[in-house]
Amino acid sequence: MVEETFIATDPRKAFELAREKYGQFSRLKLLKAIQIRDSENNLISKITVSVSSDDFLNSIGLDEEEELASEIGELKEQMQRMKNLMNPADKQANSKIDNIRSKMIKRGLCPEWLDATLKDISSSDIADDEQLILSYILEEMDEQLQVQAEDVSKSKIVMLIGSTGVGKTTTVAKLAARYSIMMKKPLKVALVNLDTFRVGAHEQLEHYAKRLYLEHIKVERVEMFAQTLSRLSRFDVIIVDTAGISPYDTGKLIKTIEFLKNTGGHSIESRLVISATAK
Repeated sequence: MVEETFIATDPRKAFELAREKYGQFSRLKLLKAIQIRDSENNLISKITVSVSSDDFLNSIGLDEEEELASEIGELKEQMQRMKNLMNPADKQANSKIDNIRSKMIKRGLCPEWLDATLKDISSSDIADDEQLILSYILEEMDEQLQVQAEDVSKSKIVMLIGSTGVGKTTTVAKLAARYSIMMKKPLKVALVNLDTFRVGAHEQLEHYAKRLYLEHIKVERVEMFAQTLSRLSRFDVIIVDTAGISPYDTGKLIKTIEFLKNTGGHSIESRLVISATAK
């Protein structure tokens, strides 16, 4: 079962939103209903309902076949990585190149890329020294890694997505400082916060916004997102911070998908934030 929250000015209207979305389904179950005040001190109502996973997937345009195909694809990738680790290339098992190759594969480097890179030094003096082999690999990586050039000539909206604790909010602040202060031609930047789950998330981003003198808006309801983006259309760059999502947290994933599906026609660049030390 999947739990989903709906917000309106009173409980009846909130439940009507749920029925409007899931009216075609018969297994809608009300779990709880509360009334609170929003950031503008207005009284609002929240209800939480429970629906089956099938009903939810249907509501956002996914079906079981697509979900199963995605899971099968992930399993194939995992099996291929295990196969590559268990069956290294046909070289001497105790060679220094093999030792470095094995270590780098365990750290996530592609075996095919390593084989092509190490082939050039297999018969050279470098192959006799593990430190030289490692230095050679790092130099090759440094030369081949390319940073995509960014086009800031047009207004854009950037949404940062990633797991909990990876550093999205601080990355938002760094990007905001870069766009608004560090560029040759400073841009008008606005920040939007969709993280309504983590305690203090709004205050943290609000602190950065005040330090940089930037517009900062908190959006709690999906239907408010498109309106907020329209209000901020005069800005050159809008950076959207989202809640941290665990691979097993269906509720937050669903919420993020709903925001992305309700942009009012605004084009959004979604960017995955990961740790630089991740494999």
